[in-house]
Amino acid sequence: MRKRSAFTLIELLVVIAIIAILAAILFPVFAQAREKARAGSCLSNMKQLGLALNMYSQDYDGKMMQTTYEIPTYKVHWSYVTQPYIKNLQIFACPSDTNPVTPNIPCAVGGQPGVNCDGQAPLFSYVNNYNAIPAHDWLPASEAAFENPASFIVLGERRNTLKSGAVIGKWKGVSGFVATSNAHGTGKGSGQICPGDTYRFTTKEEAEAGLLKASDKTPEVIRIQWDRHSLGANYSFFDGHAKWQRFEQTLDPAAYLWGDKWYPTPFMNSPLGAPCN
Repeated sequence: MRKRSAFTLIELLVVIAIIAILAAILFPVFAQAREKARAGSCLSNMKQLGLALNMYSQDYDGKMMQTTYEIPTYKVHWSYVTQPYIKNLQIFACPSDTNPVTPNIPCAVGGQPGVNCDGQAPLFSYVNNYNAIPAHDWLPASEAAFENPASFIVLGERRNTLKSGAVIGKWKGVSGFVATSNAHGTGKGSGQICPGDTYRFTTKEEAEAGLLKASDKTPEVIRIQWDRHSLGANYSFFDGHAKWQRFEQTLDPAAYLWGDKWYPTPFMNSPLGAPCN
């Protein structure tokens, strides 16, 4: 009796089917494992950035820098100001971010940031909380003013575009507040609040609705990519620690992580004009 020297067609098809089933099962697992590794790397980045920002504040009377310094044609961004406290510029970019921000006018060798080029990290994926690191026309408050620095977000993960297709401004930060009056100069719906105007916390429902708008202005937290890692995102806090959170956890009115109130004060001598009346 002769031995069979090859598989039959049916046997080959069975083997191929088994391989296809195993691939369908395992490939998503591998993808999840890769994303878990990227999320962990991103969290490590934010931990290092949180510590760098905390060291900066200790050197400057408990205060953070501004988001940008307008000088006036070129910008010096917080990611440049922080660099003396950082050894590796790669930590400014999240591995899961497919489109990190680049400078409009990068500095060549010998370039002077703010003079003939933009002072900024080569790539960055993180967005600042205006309540801690205010815009160029606001002044930061001291850590001593904050009720609970360990529960006060400094950085979140930056969104690139809204669902509407609107592009997020490169150097914009975020505020967790929405203005409810604007008699003293606060922009309608703005999150940067002029003294005397009233405001409230942002809700998750209006943030989700804001993703469909034609601009990134209201509410400002739509600039956060709050679902980048397993339906959550990483955040750095004022005391230097970093943590993964679901977006709704940051908006809990009983423990609001964007600040219990609006802290910055108007920079009345801003070279580009004061923000309030």
